[in-house]
Amino acid sequence: MPSVAHAIAEAALPAAVAVVLLAVMLRDVTRARLERFARRQQLPITPENAITVVNYLATVRRWRVCGFVAGVVIEDACTFTQHGAWHVGASIIGPGALIGWFVGALVAEWRVESQRHAGPRRTASLAARRLRDYIPRWFATVTAVLWVIAIAAALFAIIRLGVAAPSLAVLAAALLATPICGVVARRVVNRPQSPAAPDVLAADDALRSRSLHVLTGCTLALNGMLAAFGLSVVLMSGSGLGVYSPLAALLGSIVVPFLGWLAATSPFGARRSFPVGVRAGVA
Repeated sequence: MPSVAHAIAEAALPAAVAVVLLAVMLRDVTRARLERFARRQQLPITPENAITVVNYLATVRRWRVCGFVAGVVIEDACTFTQHGAWHVGASIIGPGALIGWFVGALVAEWRVESQRHAGPRRTASLAARRLRDYIPRWFATVTAVLWVIAIAAALFAIIRLGVAAPSLAVLAAALLATPICGVVARRVVNRPQSPAAPDVLAADDALRSRSLHVLTGCTLALNGMLAAFGLSVVLMSGSGLGVYSPLAALLGSIVVPFLGWLAATSPFGARRSFPVGVRAGVA
């Protein structure tokens, strides 16, 4: 019986954390969150566009929290099978939680995108949309540079240093995650935009901008961590520069993720205008 009581006690903390996260996921969008979104996107909220924004905020929160919880559960379950004990406190700030939240964010944007396409006949504004209309150019530039560094470091470690296992993991993650984010971002930019009142169109563009900020911030942080890990492997593999490995780890684990957070949350209004009487076509 003591073993059963011990198991119940160990499971109590993960269960409590799951209940709290589910409560956060299911609660209504507050006025404070709506106003915070409006400030970040420099968007005037009106009765016409408020419903669109609230639905978006509720959808992305549900999927991000679901991904976070799934990541924590999977990581903690793996730890339990290996060590016979729950370590939910460590898994909440571990890589599983980060990866789960990231996957949830991708699914959220995909889900929001599919909701916008509801209906048998879809009309869309023919006004051109570009990535730079929604995010500052330096976000994409820094993300691309970090991606190249991660791939170059992994290839150098594999080809020149013979360090296969960790470098292959870095290479696979970089070649998989960033292109997926790019595909989702392109779909967000190209999503059909039905003709509507200017305030509703402005809200739709604000949602695109916020989605792209989150995607860019996550990708920037991920590529930064991969680049730092890849460089650490190179520096520690007999190059005589191992003393700089802690610096690379610091940049990858703290500085670059912080830049990713700034990219995801920075205020930025969409830079598009909506001419009166814009033509509509079938999407």
